[in-house]
Amino acid sequence: MRMWRVKFPHRASLRGARAMHKFDIDTLNLCTPSAVIRVLREHRIHPNRLMGQHFIVDRNVLRRIINAAELSQDDYILEIGTGLGTLTAALAHRARWVLTVEKDERLANVADVLLRDMPNVEVVNADFLEINIGQALSNAPNRHHENRWKVIANLPYYVSKPILMRLIEHRQYWNVAVLTVQREVAERLCAQPSSKAYGVLSIAIQLYADVEMIGNVAPQCFFPPPKVASTTIRLWFHTEPKVDVCDEMLFFAIVNAAFAERRKQVVNSLLRHVASIQWSRDEWEQALRDANIPSSARAEQISIEQFAHLTHVVKMSQRRCNI
Repeated sequence: MRMWRVKFPHRASLRGARAMHKFDIDTLNLCTPSAVIRVLREHRIHPNRLMGQHFIVDRNVLRRIINAAELSQDDYILEIGTGLGTLTAALAHRARWVLTVEKDERLANVADVLLRDMPNVEVVNADFLEINIGQALSNAPNRHHENRWKVIANLPYYVSKPILMRLIEHRQYWNVAVLTVQREVAERLCAQPSSKAYGVLSIAIQLYADVEMIGNVAPQCFFPPPKVASTTIRLWFHTEPKVDVCDEMLFFAIVNAAFAERRKQVVNSLLRHVASIQWSRDEWEQALRDANIPSSARAEQISIEQFAHLTHVVKMSQRRCNI
């Protein structure tokens, strides 16, 4: 993987740099379609829709994201997807340090130019899904390790799920994330049992984070406008699962198996798709009874707490068999 960092010349202190300008939510004056078009033409860049390249052109949306992050001058920010740097610049005027990761080398080069007067910004040209997160974060100056990062991102729709799962896997580094995602994804993150949107992603996120809806974002708030509406959400991360789970690997093996055929009875799904446990139908039905789950239930009807209880029952049964 190719990864390089854009270094900025030494200037005033970080606090001094922030004090030099009265805070303007649109520091780079890019919150109009015409301004974005001008910059893209100057650099001969055509937005790649397949990479989810849609640039914010609405000041109110920008302000809502900044306010939701509840920034202070002591905050360290990880931004996923620099774009032209519009949001990056707004973050830099409120936070101590902004590490912004951009996969597209063309946009990283443009951001280098537009953000050159902001010494508390570091641009990394890399794929967030491939970088060594601990190493990337370790280069932030004057940071105490007990201070966790905040994550800000307008997630490309096609990679929302893998990025969300990576944030969960590395949740020890951050305490909050403010993310703009496809509205359908936001609904899945907040979904409760017995709803169509409820699934593996709902469980994975809600097990480790509290989810809040911040507000909807219309397609015309971006250029070029996406074909779907978006929603800004806020995640408050927990280092430990919110529900007691005796074996997280077994828990997700059971959850993934249950939702492999979400319209079928859960006993049938477990029988077919938990490859690590070679149990008969009777054994699975007994485990479900012990967990107070009807064998006729479907995966979308089972809560996180019930899946955790079932995991405990299965784990205990395995231990008895191994004695």
